[in-house]
Amino acid sequence: MHTPSSVPCNAPCKALNQCIRKLTRRPQLASSTLASLGITLALICVARADFNPVALTPGSYTFDIVVERGAPAPFPYCLSASQGGGTTLGDSTWFEQGYWRSPNQNLGVPHPGQTFTHQSNANITYTMPPDYTTNNGLLADTTVPGGGTLTLATPTTCSGLSFFGSSGGGGGQVIYTVTHADASTEIGTISFNDWFNGSNPAWTTGARIGTPGAGFQNNGNNPRLYSSEISVSTASPVVSVGFTYSGGGHVGIYAISTSTDGTTYVPAVVSGFNQRIIVPNAFPLTATMDQGTNTVDNGGLNTWFEAGYVTNNLAYGLPASGSIFNSQTQPTHHYQMGNYSTNNGTLIDANHLSANITPASPAPYNAFALLTGGGNIGTGNRMTNFCIMQHQDGVNETNTFYGYDWFEGTVPGFVAFVSNGRVNMHDRTVNVLGGGNPKLFETYFTLSDTASPVTNMLLRFGSTASANATTFIMAVSATAGGVPPVILNPPQWLNAYAGSTAQFSVTLGAGTTPVYTWQKGPSATGTFTNLSNGGNVSGSTTATLSLSSGHHQRGRSRHQSPGCALPAYLAADQY
Repeated sequence: MHTPSSVPCNAPCKALNQCIRKLTRRPQLASSTLASLGITLALICVARADFNPVALTPGSYTFDIVVERGAPAPFPYCLSASQGGGTTLGDSTWFEQGYWRSPNQNLGVPHPGQTFTHQSNANITYTMPPDYTTNNGLLADTTVPGGGTLTLATPTTCSGLSFFGSSGGGGGQVIYTVTHADASTEIGTISFNDWFNGSNPAWTTGARIGTPGAGFQNNGNNPRLYSSEISVSTASPVVSVGFTYSGGGHVGIYAISTSTDGTTYVPAVVSGFNQRIIVPNAFPLTATMDQGTNTVDNGGLNTWFEAGYVTNNLAYGLPASGSIFNSQTQPTHHYQMGNYSTNNGTLIDANHLSANITPASPAPYNAFALLTGGGNIGTGNRMTNFCIMQHQDGVNETNTFYGYDWFEGTVPGFVAFVSNGRVNMHDRTVNVLGGGNPKLFETYFTLSDTASPVTNMLLRFGSTASANATTFIMAVSATAGGVPPVILNPPQWLNAYAGSTAQFSVTLGAGTTPVYTWQKGPSATGTFTNLSNGGNVSGSTTATLSLSSGHHQRGRSRHQSPGCALPAYLAADQY
């Protein structure tokens, strides 16, 4: 088994053909015994080696961790009004059962389209609105005094109607207008108790959620929805019922049932709801960044969302499903995101010790790049993982790669993409919008067997400081061409006293095999010759050159990838 390197090459190289520092000389200092030494670094590559997306088999992705832009909107953007505050979205409102995760999944209103029995009267049943992602209640209050009209899908001859609703901010009254098929109308007033502590509730939710961001509230035997019944003429079928505000609190009506005997009421399918008052339950995922496959609610179930999910800023979020983007710090690295409607990330953690990523079309490559992100790893920490490249000829190559926390800020050279937001599936709220987090990182390594196709990548968990840490691989890219060097730290200018030793260093990313050659010349623009160790020179073939002052020096580090070189220049003058 071949092991090219035990250290991951995680930092992308700088833009090709870009001079990092100009070759200039520092101003002379006052002391005549002080030497001023300058250095600059440029990266030249005559053959760019792009990393292009590698198509993977569908089974390579193990979990769905990205909320699609078409999913139910985040809270409170999914609302247009609240039960406690009307269209001002103050106070609090209802949510669908299951929106509050386990162990509170049974709290809330019934599911969309669900038929249920009145809690205090077994003779009455209702059917909830069909879709909570659109208007799901009729609001009549001071913010919507004109209310609205609910229209029966099938005009119905009946002797009574029962309305399912409640009032926030005190009991409320509305004026109803029943319209029959023959255009006749019946007008009257109905009342609903305040959603706390009213008698004879039809449904008790046990909880509500504060708007716009006060969180879940476990209210025991509250809040409540009630029923209000009226008698109507049987001379002509009922077509619709209009509601206008009369007084009191914020009245919300969510269902109508009809009766032919004044005792038993059955659901009527209605349309015409005017506000989004109920928060829909949606957990369109199988794992999260924060907790992997543990989706039991502990308040932290943060994960990615697709750009467009937050409609007031379409730039926030991950690139579109299936799209290709360029790495932020290495524009020659191109990645293609997975399909967000199915599994789109490969998980490695303490509970998922291995996974296979399989190229759809095996081919030979010189190097691979992984797009990764980790959760609960912690600032300054990293998860150590292994990637075993399996070739068609039976050769295996083991490489180490690190998983960095998606909020890691100490490795800017590794950042491939900044999503500027995440969603907490605890309550489907978005956070850190525009804050420069969370991030996707890249890690890459070269191969020794560049002739035989890569048939599989076996990922294995190594170690981490946190037992709850996760690393997800989101995409894979590769190149069959030359691999340019990676500058982690270029040489820097320095000042040194005459007679002292000056050191100049360059740090390259691991995973490549650099060859260093330092040179000297009689002047900054003269002819240069290779330095060799001895006398006042040491490290002439390493990444760190040590020398005493008195010479004009130039250093060059050459990377042995096809067509690529990494020169670095320095000047040293004694005054």
